[in-house]
Amino acid sequence: MSAPQFYALFVGIDTYLPPVPPLDGCVNDMRAMRDYIKRSVAPENLHIEVLENEQATRMNVVQKFEEHLTQATEN
Repeated sequence: MSAPQFYALFVGIDTYLPPVPPLDGCVNDMRAMRDYIKRSVAPENLHIEVLENEQATRMNVVQKFEEHLTQATEN
């Protein structure tokens, strides 16, 4: 029996278009959670995707759900 696989999508956004003011710490928080998961799961079982700031468009988030997270099964 193979080890369970762990799939994750981490999204952190600090920068927004005006008039929305920038946030401070969202990307750092996301990176901290990502790093915690990386320390907690064996690398060969870990499948992580990361979107930060401008990369985190609606289209990219939907694409990562469809292409990355749908690979996850019950294990």
